[in-house]
Amino acid sequence: MKYVIKKVPRHALRFGAPYNTNFLEEFKKSIGVDVVELFRATIFGPYLDIPKCNFQGQITKCLLLLELEQNNSKVLHIRHANGSILNFGIKEFTLITGLKCKGNTKDFAYSVSTPSRLFQKYFPGAVNSISKNLLVQRFLMGKWENNQDALQMAIMYFVHAFILW
Repeated sequence: MKYVIKKVPRHALRFGAPYNTNFLEEFKKSIGVDVVELFRATIFGPYLDIPKCNFQGQITKCLLLLELEQNNSKVLHIRHANGSILNFGIKEFTLITGLKCKGNTKDFAYSVSTPSRLFQKYFPGAVNSISKNLLVQRFLMGKWENNQDALQMAIMYFVHAFILW
């Protein structure tokens, strides 16, 4: 087993609170109370009950960058700051995230040539990708065609603003 940083970030890793701690009120303004309840039913719902957002998504990013290279591809090994090695298998990952981690992955794939309906509708001038800043701006504007669009945009916003930062 050897220590390796699989992908060197373009910028220095930062820790702090670059996000709005009044997250729920911001969410309600942008997606409405009905969609907040739909969001609450997703795997990210428990985050809505955190009184003040103390979650450091950057730590998750750092952990993934500091993965140890080893022979077992079914287990993620991460070297802790105190020198011990943390092991996360698919069972632990499933338990922590609440994601379904079994079944045929092809059932969840889509053609890369198929354009995203959300992308086309809410980012009409963009070609192939958008910046995080544009995603945040568009989310804060609100005005969704339907609750499902609002929910999908809320999930994208949440993941990019809090988990991936």
